[in-house]
Amino acid sequence: MTKENSETKYNDAFKNFIKTKKKIEDNVNSLKDKIIGMTSEDAQNLASEKCIHLRIMKRDGKSLIGTRDLRMDRINLTVENNIIVETKVG
Repeated sequence: MTKENSETKYNDAFKNFIKTKKKIEDNVNSLKDKIIGMTSEDAQNLASEKCIHLRIMKRDGKSLIGTRDLRMDRINLTVENNIIVETKVG
Protein backbone atom coordinates (compact mmCIF):
# COMPACT_ATOMS: atom_id res chain seq x y z
CA MET A 1 0.00 0.00 0.00
CA THR A 2 1.35 3.39 -0.90
CA LYS A 3 1.59 6.26 1.53
CA GLU A 4 -1.10 8.13 -0.41
CA ASN A 5 -3.54 5.19 -0.20
CA SER A 6 -2.82 4.83 3.50
CA GLU A 7 -3.54 8.53 4.12
CA THR A 8 -6.77 8.33 2.13
CA LYS A 9 -7.95 5.32 4.17
CA TYR A 10 -7.08 7.14 7.38
CA ASN A 11 -8.91 10.32 6.29
CA ASP A 12 -12.00 8.35 5.25
CA ALA A 13 -12.06 6.48 8.57
CA PHE A 14 -11.68 9.73 10.49
CA LYS A 15 -14.51 11.37 8.53
CA ASN A 16 -16.77 8.39 9.28
CA PHE A 17 -15.85 8.58 12.95
CA ILE A 18 -16.74 12.29 13.09
CA LYS A 19 -20.09 11.65 11.35
CA THR A 20 -20.94 8.85 13.79
CA LYS A 21 -19.90 10.94 16.79
CA LYS A 22 -22.04 13.85 15.60
CA LYS A 23 -25.04 11.57 15.07
CA ILE A 24 -24.71 10.14 18.59
CA GLU A 25 -24.39 13.62 20.11
CA ASP A 26 -27.45 14.81 18.17
CA ASN A 27 -29.45 11.77 19.35
CA VAL A 28 -28.41 12.31 22.98
CA ASN A 29 -29.14 16.03 22.93
CA SER A 30 -32.56 15.57 21.33
CA LEU A 31 -33.47 12.78 23.77
CA LYS A 32 -32.27 14.26 27.07
CA ASP A 33 -35.02 16.89 27.22
CA LYS A 34 -37.74 14.64 25.80
CA ILE A 35 -37.45 12.05 28.56
CA ILE A 36 -37.99 14.46 31.45
CA GLY A 37 -41.39 13.57 32.90
CA MET A 38 -41.29 9.99 31.57
CA THR A 39 -40.97 6.87 33.65
CA SER A 40 -37.50 5.36 33.60
CA GLU A 41 -38.89 2.28 31.82
CA ASP A 42 -40.47 4.32 29.00
CA ALA A 43 -37.31 6.38 28.65
CA GLN A 44 -35.19 3.21 28.46
CA ASN A 45 -37.35 1.86 25.64
CA LEU A 46 -36.97 5.11 23.70
CA ALA A 47 -33.24 5.36 24.38
CA SER A 48 -32.50 1.80 23.31
CA GLU A 49 -34.04 2.51 19.89
CA LYS A 50 -31.39 5.22 19.42
CA CYS A 51 -28.51 3.22 20.99
CA ILE A 52 -28.29 5.64 23.91
CA HIS A 53 -27.42 4.42 27.40
CA LEU A 54 -29.32 5.64 30.46
CA ARG A 55 -28.01 5.51 34.01
CA ILE A 56 -29.91 6.43 37.14
CA MET A 57 -27.56 8.43 39.36
CA LYS A 58 -30.09 9.65 41.91
CA ARG A 59 -33.35 7.98 42.95
CA ASP A 60 -35.81 9.51 45.40
CA GLY A 61 -33.17 11.83 46.86
CA LYS A 62 -30.50 9.15 47.30
CA SER A 63 -27.30 9.31 45.23
CA LEU A 64 -26.30 6.03 43.59
CA ILE A 65 -22.84 4.72 42.81
CA GLY A 66 -21.49 5.36 39.33
CA THR A 67 -18.18 5.48 37.53
CA ARG A 68 -16.57 8.81 36.66
CA ASP A 69 -15.95 8.00 33.02
CA LEU A 70 -17.39 10.43 30.49
CA ARG A 71 -19.53 8.88 27.77
CA MET A 72 -21.23 11.08 25.24
CA ASP A 73 -23.68 8.28 24.42
CA ARG A 74 -25.06 8.16 27.97
CA ILE A 75 -27.63 10.22 29.84
CA ASN A 76 -27.48 10.31 33.63
CA LEU A 77 -30.86 10.53 35.31
CA THR A 78 -32.37 11.87 38.49
CA VAL A 79 -35.58 9.99 39.24
CA GLU A 80 -38.28 10.85 41.79
CA ASN A 81 -41.21 8.44 42.30
CA ASN A 82 -40.17 6.61 39.08
CA ILE A 83 -40.40 9.85 37.03
CA ILE A 84 -37.32 11.43 35.44
CA VAL A 85 -36.88 14.96 36.79
CA GLU A 86 -33.36 15.80 35.59
CA THR A 87 -30.93 14.67 32.89
CA LYS A 88 -27.22 15.25 32.27
CA VAL A 89 -25.09 13.98 29.41
CA GLY A 90 -22.08 11.91 30.39
